[in-house]
Amino acid sequence: MKFWMHGIFGSVLAGALWGVVWQIVATMALIVSTGAGLSLQTGPAVLAGASAGLFAILFRSESTVLRHICGVLAMGVLIWGFSLGAPYDPKAILPAWQSWLTLVIAAGTGWFSIAAAIGNMSPARQARYAAEKFYLRLVWGLGLMMFVLIVAIPFYVMVMTSLKSQQSLLGNPLDFSIDPSVGGTVLFRSYIELFNKYDFGTLLINSTIVSVMTVLI
Repeated sequence: MKFWMHGIFGSVLAGALWGVVWQIVATMALIVSTGAGLSLQTGPAVLAGASAGLFAILFRSESTVLRHICGVLAMGVLIWGFSLGAPYDPKAILPAWQSWLTLVIAAGTGWFSIAAAIGNMSPARQARYAAEKFYLRLVWGLGLMMFVLIVAIPFYVMVMTSLKSQQSLLGNPLDFSIDPSVGGTVLFRSYIELFNKYDFGTLLINSTIVSVMTVLI
């Protein structure tokens, strides 16, 4: 019996995978934006995602808007419930509004990812072509997500560290939050020094000219 060809199995698998992925992304976003030492809770995310996957494949409303609203609400309630009310900050380190905002964003992105992966698949046993199409869609979505994270995270860390002093980075290397009260001159001092002292603007102009001429030639 090819259980992997059944829609129920596929929905549970897609929900569990996307639940874990967005749980990791949400926790990492909180850590790098606040500097707080948060723990990753994948167990509640797996259970919430799998349950949301079942909900997505079993609940088919004539109104797409109503289905998505119910799905986001269900995803948020499931994440909150399986984590016993503390999906990202069990030690209550962060302000409550940050945890709630992260929950809303994770519930929305998680639900739409699950719904996109499942598509119009039915709970019953699928034809081989339909099953393979579903798994290709799931792998493509996860691969795209990994590619975005691989590109975005180093770029974000690079930009944030350039806006902080060495003293603050040594004090808490995970804290990438910025303090706008220090003023733009202090925040962008590394860029100001780069352009004024090392003539980085000249390098950019020369590189642009060489690139354009290379394309034209």
